Amino acid sequence: MKVEFSYKNGRTRRMTSAQADLLQRLGHGTYQTREMRAAVPAIVADELDFLTLEELQGLAKERGIKVHHRAGADKVRKALRSS
Repeated sequence: MKVEFSYKNGRTRRMTSAQADLLQRLGHGTYQTREMRAAVPAIVADELDFLTLEELQGLAKERGIKVHHRAGADKVRKALRSS
């Protein structure tokens, strides 16, 4: 199955899911299949202000956004909003 892989520098490329999975594990970027995109909850940016740090970190992990484990809530919110 072909997926759209997004490199960290912003470039995108279509490739097989196996290739995309390997590149994602190596930390070169992210990809989402149609099923993954449908499963991501749509949260309005304003709602991010009411989430705790743990909830923000969980949401970032679900969306495949890497943040430092000791990053504060503001940095995690900024990363979520920029994606």
